[in-house]
Order: sequence, then structure tokens, then C-alpha cells
Amino acid sequence: MSVPKPNESRTNDRSTERLEVPSFLQWLREYSLPIIALLLIFLGLCLTTHYSSIKVDWSVTRDFTGSMQSVVQVFAFLIGGVWAYTNSSKEEVSRIVYRL
Repeated sequence: MSVPKPNESRTNDRSTERLEVPSFLQWLREYSLPIIALLLIFLGLCLTTHYSSIKVDWSVTRDFTGSMQSVVQVFAFLIGGVWAYTNSSKEEVSRIVYRL
């Protein structure tokens, strides 16, 4: 073990430590440009459709969006059920089923 000389400046170990960057911030740093590009494309599409002279039949649009909402809700329910089942142990599931 070497002893520091009086003229050498000693650094604090804490000052040289680097803080760990959270994984979400690291992901955001890596993918910020593609996200900005997608947002700008979406903004351009919104502005184009807003100022276009095309007439829209809102009853057909409402029917389509209602159908899509139903499909998304079914998938969300199924994914939530699978997630809940995989996060609980089989003993807990059998105990819950036994109580019912």
C-alpha cells in the first residue's frame, strides 16, 4: 500500500463515483430522435387532415373507432389477465379458486 506524498492532492472517493442513470432515462436518451421524428410526422398528418377540404362521414368514423375501441379493450383485458396470472404463484391461484 502506497502512502501519498504531502504534495499530492487526495481526491475524495465519492467525488469520482458516477451516479447510475435510470434505465428509462438511458432508453429515452437512445431513442429520443426517432420519437421526435414520429411526433413530427404525426403532427404533420394532423395539420394536413385538419386543413384539408375532404368531407368526412362522421357516422362511419364513429362506428370504426367504436369497433377498434372494443378490440383494444379485449386485448388489454387478456394481457392484464395473463400478466396477473404469471405474477401470482400457483398456490395463491389455487387458494383463491378454492375460496370461490
